[in-house]
Amino acid sequence: MLKRRLADWINGIWYGPSKPPWWLRVLVPLYQTLQARRIAVPVGATEQPNVPVIVVGNLVVGGSGKTPVVARIVAACREAGYQAAVISRGYGAKAPKSDKNAVVLATSTSDPALVGDEPVLLARITGANVWVGRDRQQAADHAVAAGAQVIISDDGLQHPCLRSSYRLCLIDGKRGFGNGYLLPAGPLRESPERLDSMDQILIKDAGFHPDQPHTHFELLPLDLMRLSDGAVIELNALKGKVIEGVCAIAHPESFQRTLEKLGAKVNLWAWPDHHDFSRTDLVEAYHERPMVMTQKDWVKIERLNLPATLKEHIYVLRVEACLDADVLDAIIAHVRELSGDD
Repeated sequence: MLKRRLADWINGIWYGPSKPPWWLRVLVPLYQTLQARRIAVPVGATEQPNVPVIVVGNLVVGGSGKTPVVARIVAACREAGYQAAVISRGYGAKAPKSDKNAVVLATSTSDPALVGDEPVLLARITGANVWVGRDRQQAADHAVAAGAQVIISDDGLQHPCLRSSYRLCLIDGKRGFGNGYLLPAGPLRESPERLDSMDQILIKDAGFHPDQPHTHFELLPLDLMRLSDGAVIELNALKGKVIEGVCAIAHPESFQRTLEKLGAKVNLWAWPDHHDFSRTDLVEAYHERPMVMTQKDWVKIERLNLPATLKEHIYVLRVEACLDADVLDAIIAHVRELSGDD
């Protein structure tokens, strides 16, 4: 659990009331220099893409609901008659040693260790092609070659090689921009001034209000799915129950709050974001009580050789992003305009 303690310590600095230590603050200019070199816009990157390319990202390290939002946009494009594909960096994915810039098609049955947990989840819940690669523009090119009419990039605001046409920035309303410092003294990947270049700013939950126009959204729990047989259980089954909450996400307290709002008494077991679960992890957390986990963790845990009695006690909390109709209407209007369908 050393990684978890380190993550808790860093989050305490980034989101705590005190100024970060001086030795972290003096590293900020070095980060700015390296970042400026990394995100220097290459020749041709500002050209308009051949198909709509919608980037769903954020300005801080950690989660803000990107995966469910990407899934909802994919569904909206499909409802409007467009074939959408997703591109992703695939955090934690192990690229082939022969070609570290390779692009891989993630499917609902892909190994998360090879393509990343989020791409597998997106392939599973959207049914769309999900292309994974370090170079997002190459991934986008593969998507277009396979027939995609719209591309949605899961993250990528800090990826200048990607020719994008529409940009959404997601912000966790509970955390905002933390202490307001750039990495490593704070959670910011880049300056909040970048918000001025966004087409839409979406705030998850209340509590943070940037100066720029923005819209709030929620992640709504849908139901519980039992790991052993896929049975769907209503959410009210958690009311009054003592449960084990298991997650490996950036902000585990948000998962705990969600479960508590459903009436559960939660004993939280939190691992670092994208943690590669072992059988021992789950056995340790099992106390003959219901064990509830996130969808992102589900795609990793289901591959473990777990005891049958344990699997019968594991449930996956399924959620979806609830976006205002105006948000989706604006995205589809952009898709139609760029596709020449207006």
